[in-house]
Amino acid sequence: MSELNKPLKTNENITQKGINKMKFPIVFLTAVLCAAAPLASSADIAWIIKPAASTSGRMQLFMSRADKPQPRTIAVDAPESAKQFKSMRFGDAQKKFCFAGINSCGLAVAFTSAGPTPDTPNKPKKGEQLYTGSYAVDQILRNCKTAKQAVDKMRGVASKGLISGGLIILITDPNQAFVFECSPRHQANYMLGLNYAVYSNVWKLPGMEDASGRVPEKFSVYTQREWVAKTGINKARQNDRKVSLAEAIAVSRLNVSDIKRQDVTSAPSLKNSIDAYIFDIDTKRPALLSCVYVAFGPQRHTVYLPVPLGAIDSLPPEVAGGEWAVIGDELLQKASPATPVSDEIVEFERGLHQEFNDMRHKAAQLADKGKIDEAKTLLSETLRRQTGEVMKFMQEHK
Repeated sequence: MSELNKPLKTNENITQKGINKMKFPIVFLTAVLCAAAPLASSADIAWIIKPAASTSGRMQLFMSRADKPQPRTIAVDAPESAKQFKSMRFGDAQKKFCFAGINSCGLAVAFTSAGPTPDTPNKPKKGEQLYTGSYAVDQILRNCKTAKQAVDKMRGVASKGLISGGLIILITDPNQAFVFECSPRHQANYMLGLNYAVYSNVWKLPGMEDASGRVPEKFSVYTQREWVAKTGINKARQNDRKVSLAEAIAVSRLNVSDIKRQDVTSAPSLKNSIDAYIFDIDTKRPALLSCVYVAFGPQRHTVYLPVPLGAIDSLPPEVAGGEWAVIGDELLQKASPATPVSDEIVEFERGLHQEFNDMRHKAAQLADKGKIDEAKTLLSETLRRQTGEVMKFMQEHK
């Protein structure tokens, strides 16, 4: 048995205080992201939790990004026609680069590249365009209502040889989740069922290995990262209990300093983690009650702020304008990867999320009475107030 396949011996050190009491389900997808098409980051991680496995009963897509500090933003994209959908996107402010987002149908998408490939794309015909990861996210959010539609769209693009490089795209709606792998000459998709699948930045689906320009052994660091996440989850869960948001956040904060083993050098929360997101998709009212828990900074030392989709038209300037990300970058420069997760952050975050869930419940009650505008106002006011509280907390604790 290889070292990386042996049971983890130091479960009590996996993450912050109390992690050994966490209970996680087997229904889990984790995907390690790698160096990609232009502007993509080099060492990210993502996973999907299906509604049946979540304590909230909602679909969840998590991703975090490792990169050099840069201006980051939450942007709103308005539809250009009646057939398109409004969306909230996450990416780099100056480069206009979008790596993940969610639209008004509750369709969320994130991408990574799957490493080098010898495949080359076809030359686009008049009116066509090559699909980078960012452009794929853009087109999916604009034009697709369901995860199945998004997969079908990308299959059509791939069949024309219009994928610019190797991509792994994670796609979720309120009820379904897919992984779509493609290169300029190959493609495969998988609908997430009742089991979990682990992805390093090497294609896993049938037929995709022929598209790889490297062998899996070259990605041992990424394999370690996904192994740490998987092992942490399996060690923490008991009796196949459902996973809570707090437990998912705890796993996202795992670092090498938590794993007392010399053969493990990489974990979900890296020293250059610059942001993290949990897309929490509501089944009944996705356009109103879905939200994204956002950490604009190293997730190990940054509070996850809930940004509801119902407040899409009134995002606080500190969020949309990137002031929040500046504080995160300062934290990134000062915080050591070995620094334990602060108890103050965990406690503050717990209260913040409880208050948000209370407000979301009230918004749902208003919506059930037909008071949609009042529900949106409540969510917008909650976001504005909580943004101020998070900004103040992070300033005081950086």
